[in-house]
Amino acid sequence: MASYYSEILLFWYGVCCIIGLIVMGIDKYLAIHNKWRISEKMLLVFGFIGGVGVWMGMYLFHHKTLKPKFYIG
Repeated sequence: MASYYSEILLFWYGVCCIIGLIVMGIDKYLAIHNKWRISEKMLLVFGFIGGVGVWMGMYLFHHKTLKPKFYIG
């Protein structure tokens, strides 16, 4: 039974990581095109929930890599 719950948690963590990666890509696109952006608070929330995906998005899209609260957090 515990294995079942760990598989569900791992699946949802993977989904959150993918969403975090996508959100970083969207924010980078919006930054390049001078449009309304996703707030830093929301990006930090995604970083807390799906940290690996946001971290990958930071370096894949070269976005927010110089801000200490993102690369430390």
